[in-house]
Amino acid sequence: MRLGSILSAAALLVAGTSAFAQSTTLPSQNVGARVVVPIVITKDNTATPQVDGQDLYFGRFLSPAAAGTITLTPANAASFTGGVSTTLNNTTPRYNITASNNMVLSVAIAFPANVSNGAQTMVVSSPRFSVQGAAGVGTASGGTFTYNTSTANYFLIGGTLAVAASQADGLYTNTYSVTVAYN
Repeated sequence: MRLGSILSAAALLVAGTSAFAQSTTLPSQNVGARVVVPIVITKDNTATPQVDGQDLYFGRFLSPAAAGTITLTPANAASFTGGVSTTLNNTTPRYNITASNNMVLSVAIAFPANVSNGAQTMVVSSPRFSVQGAAGVGTASGGTFTYNTSTANYFLIGGTLAVAASQADGLYTNTYSVTVAYN
């Protein structure tokens, strides 16, 4: 008798569940895809020529008596702190871009920890970029812009160089990377 009661209760439960089942269809949902062209980045040495073989070049300056910094904006405006007071021939690089129209692109700049001349080093930091020369567009840690084929599409980069007191003379170099991606 007990088995029969359990089976009857299970049958009522199953029958009751299906009586309250409901489904809803949302028609006409969109499906699609966008094909994009590969992004092409080229260094524009005509617009911003290399100096001493360097793309981002903090310039030539006298070894300071006190430590200081040189900051180059993407538009190549230099500012100084501490013992550094002026530079010659500083330049910031320009990178031309080709991509699919009206797509949002992100820019990331990976600076090395330092530039070196043998055992001597100077710290490089604070990478930043601007699109088409517009100040304050973004930073290396998350800048984006919308690519538009009706305008010149390029960006410039800048950064900061820390100079020690009595920094040893010589050409200090290293490499950095620039990444542009569809966002």
